[in-house]
Formats: sequence, structure tokens, C-alpha cells
Amino acid sequence: QWIDTIAQTLPELPDSRRKTYIEKLGLSYDDANVLTESKHLSDFFERVIQLETPAKAAANWLMGPTTAYLKENKLEISQSYVTPENIRDIAQSVESGALSSTTAKQVLLEVLQHGGQVSTIIQEQGLLQISDEAGLKDMVVKVLTDNPTQLDSYRAGKTKLRQFFFGETMKATKGKANPQIINKILDELLDTNL
Repeated sequence: QWIDTIAQTLPELPDSRRKTYIEKLGLSYDDANVLTESKHLSDFFERVIQLETPAKAAANWLMGPTTAYLKENKLEISQSYVTPENIRDIAQSVESGALSSTTAKQVLLEVLQHGGQVSTIIQEQGLLQISDEAGLKDMVVKVLTDNPTQLDSYRAGKTKLRQFFFGETMKATKGKANPQIINKILDELLDTNL
């Protein structure tokens, strides 16, 4: 009986965790391997998914920018200011379209270095992604009408100019526009007469 008690109090071993992450959470072997390299990271990951964050989203935010920051600064995740709630909030903000993945990385870096609430950082730094389709359509129309030479060239077959229009719209919104919506509007407008 005492063996069972000890077994229940022992931490889950990396191999066992890796297997759980692959079989029960649907992560790839590589993702599971990275997450189980450090007990601190693995424990943190499990706290993030306990907050009902999808495992893949949690893994992506922890493995990419987070582990890069930790390795660069020779830190364990427990030595940074990031919390499981921060990772959940970032993942939800990207999923809902409130943040682009680029600005989400900015927010993540901020919480890793200084801590804080994701919503407060988004508000204070004006990082909310613009997803208002009518407002974005006006901006795209302005970009197209301000660049008649490029528009004529595009319609004459230089389709690579589409990226120019996309870039100009992003510049006009200071990078805050939802890229999917801009692409949808460009699809609608580029082949119609304004």
C-alpha cells in the first residue's frame, strides 16, 4: 500500500508526459518533446491547458516566442513574469481576431519581461486589431484610388502588385488591420471598377 501512496505523489516522468501529450492532447512528437525538456515548462503548459486553452495553441505560444526568449536570457519559465493566464489570454485574443499574431508576440514579450494583464497591455499600447469590414473597405478603396498607375498595371496583368496594395493598407492602419479581411476586400475590389 505504501508503494501506491509514493507512486501517487511522484511527479509524472517526461516519457509519460510526452506520451500523454501525443495520445490525449494530439500534439506532435516534436511539440511534446520540446514541452517535456524542462519540468518547469511542462508544469506551466499543463496549468495553461487547465484554463481551457486548446493544447495546440498553448504549445505554439510556449514553444515559439516563449522558449526563444527563455533560451536567449538563460531563464526557466518560472523566472519570467509570464503567467498561465497570460498565455490563455493571448491565445484567445488571436483566436477571436482581437490581436494579430504579430502583435500577440509583442504582448507576449511584454508579459515575459515585465508581467501584467494582456487586456491592459492591449488597451494601453493601442494594439487591438482592426476588424471593422466597412472601415477597412474605405481604407482599401483609398489605397487603390491613390495609386491609379499601380491599379492599371495590376489589371493589365501585373498581379504581383496585389501585395503592394496589401502593404499600403497595412501601412495606413499601422499594421493593425486584420489581414484576412484586407485580403477578402482586395479580392472583391481589384477586379471591379471603383
